[in-house]
Amino acid sequence: MTRNDTTARQRREAWGSLRRLPSKRWQARYTGPDDKTYSARTEDDKPLTFLAKGDAREWLNGVHAAISRGEWLPPAEAVRRRRAAAEAAAARDVTFREYAERWLERIATEPGKGGKLRRPGTVLAYRGRVRNYLMAPLGDMKVREIDTERVRTLVIELVAMPSVLKEDAKHNGIAGDAVDVLKMILRAAVRDGLLGKMPDVPTPTRKSVRHDDSHTPEDDVATPTQVDALYEAVPQPWRIAVLFAAWCQLRRGEVLGLQRHDIVWNSDRTAATLYVRRQKNGSTGKLTDPKSDSGRRSMAVPPLMIERLREHLDQHVGRGRTAPVVRGVASTCRRRDGTASGRVLGVSSRGCLTAIGSTTCGTQG
Repeated sequence: MTRNDTTARQRREAWGSLRRLPSKRWQARYTGPDDKTYSARTEDDKPLTFLAKGDAREWLNGVHAAISRGEWLPPAEAVRRRRAAAEAAAARDVTFREYAERWLERIATEPGKGGKLRRPGTVLAYRGRVRNYLMAPLGDMKVREIDTERVRTLVIELVAMPSVLKEDAKHNGIAGDAVDVLKMILRAAVRDGLLGKMPDVPTPTRKSVRHDDSHTPEDDVATPTQVDALYEAVPQPWRIAVLFAAWCQLRRGEVLGLQRHDIVWNSDRTAATLYVRRQKNGSTGKLTDPKSDSGRRSMAVPPLMIERLREHLDQHVGRGRTAPVVRGVASTCRRRDGTASGRVLGVSSRGCLTAIGSTTCGTQG
């Protein structure tokens, strides 16, 4: 070997070092700008060796050049940045279907604006609107591609959908709710950096599906004669629910949440005080606290229903203090958005004739 060959060989290997391993493969090592010694590693931070010495030397030359250009990073940091970049790229390409499903899982466990967890029934309603009205038109679309024009087109399509509750209704009753859920998802996507800006599209006006333009609020209130007629028409042991709804102004969930100890009698059982302490969720069937502190209340039971209430407790309610005053009955109902839902017997103070009459039909068994 000539003097020039030896000098050239030393110059090529003057930076870094090469050594042959027992496996006959070559290992490259070098000292980084941080004065630490590093061995060759793959882009995913695994040990890297070379079959040929020339390949190892070429790898060293590449690292040396990166250091000269000021582009070198410690291997662990380089791996972290590559992974972060890959995750960011994957996030930018996430579809509405994937993101909406993640959002639904998130809202079920994270507090809302008021710091309280959303109720299961609320999450269930959001899930129904996403799957029934948003997945088909947006599911395969990348979140970052959803803009004002696309949302405006979807709103027009939702508003134009016929009502499943009333064929000749001018409104379907679901467009506003579906668009509100879509906006919640898109606002979350903006916060997560997946969407550049929020589409500027107003929520459709909510209007009644069941009533026409001539309807007035007074039409929702049953007369005493109608209440008595409905009481007689409803089978036992659910008749008392009509009176709770009409005369005590209890909501469906509050009626179904009543227990024997919530009704406190005077000494001769001629008067009683009713305590509202809980409610039954119409979608899950679970007992929960009232929606607000004002929901916890007490009232005097109207004299006109005292005798019927006393008979109901004696004949149709268990003796235990937590025995339900009105038993829930499983039924399959149609929500306003047309989706099927397993629910319990429904009553309401406003429009109790319609509410009870429609939900008790076909609920036996």
